[in-house]
Amino acid sequence: VIRAFMPVSSTTEGYHGVRNPYYWKVDTEGNQLPYIDEVNVDLIADMEMYSMRALAGQVDLAQWNTSLDNYPLYMEYAEEAGMRVLLYDTAWPSMTRFLFNMHHKDPIMKELIQDTRFRKAMSLALNREEMNEMVFYGMAEPLQPVILPRGGRFWKEDVAKRFTEYDPDEANRLLDELGLDKRGSDGFRLRPDGKTLMVELMFWPGEGGPQKRSVSELSKAAWEAVGIKIDVKETERSYLEVRRQAYDFDMTLWHTGFMSDPLVILNPWHLVPSTWESGAGLWTEWYNTDGASGEVPPEYIQRLFDLWDIMKTSTDEAEVTAAGLEMVETTVDRVYSIGTVGLAGWPILVKEGLRNIPEE
Repeated sequence: VIRAFMPVSSTTEGYHGVRNPYYWKVDTEGNQLPYIDEVNVDLIADMEMYSMRALAGQVDLAQWNTSLDNYPLYMEYAEEAGMRVLLYDTAWPSMTRFLFNMHHKDPIMKELIQDTRFRKAMSLALNREEMNEMVFYGMAEPLQPVILPRGGRFWKEDVAKRFTEYDPDEANRLLDELGLDKRGSDGFRLRPDGKTLMVELMFWPGEGGPQKRSVSELSKAAWEAVGIKIDVKETERSYLEVRRQAYDFDMTLWHTGFMSDPLVILNPWHLVPSTWESGAGLWTEWYNTDGASGEVPPEYIQRLFDLWDIMKTSTDEAEVTAAGLEMVETTVDRVYSIGTVGLAGWPILVKEGLRNIPEE
């Protein structure tokens, strides 16, 4: 093997690796790496058990499934557990991003979801400052799904913040304009066919699960305040993927990873329907088959595909930059998906005595 550790075993319980005596890297003083003789990675399915193990001092490093929700808890028990708590920056412009089923099987819901005014109203109804304070301890900031880093070639401050202000009055106006101005006895808006307008939010929490749960509940309250009934359902990942691939859902969520430059050019699925995961897989199919199958997308989606082609193939940096800027602005203006807050801190737990861990 050419890696630092040779795998001894890999099971559903975890991974055990031992030091590769022929590893080809050395440190600045000529000492062969790695310094550590053995590595054990325990697979823990339950998030609460994960935190309990870490805070009992039973692990040396906990980083992937830690949560800012538990930051006060980590700080309270860190000394007793012999751990130190580092707060890393995240590269997620949205810790939670909402995306819709653009190919809804209910024609009324499909027309509504594909109308930019509806998605814009959903965005304006959210109180992101409340989310930031209640879930992220004021460490995040309101942002739409945009390409990082701040100040980079694809960054525009006004675009990143567009439609992130809390404006329930404008949200209500837009919903009324869409013909959703009638309400039932329960206060929720009625669809054109007289049924209650209800949106099911189905999600698998994954990384940052506790935060996604909290954001979902706050979003539910905000959307119901403007008359949209929300049914939040947390589910298992494989079941959700089956539902999504069958276009049998209303809305789901995820965080916005892969949004760094130039990584985003390879797969900008948060900005363009480049995969079925985007909730617009029939448009993806149309693009991948040059229009032979799938569903013809709206003109703005076709333009996003054209921009992605430029970003993937052009050797002119100015042309790539212009295409990326237009892509982000088009995606945000059309509220292709809804960003919440991003760039929050991420706690890392490190056992005292374990070194060569970056402080930030």
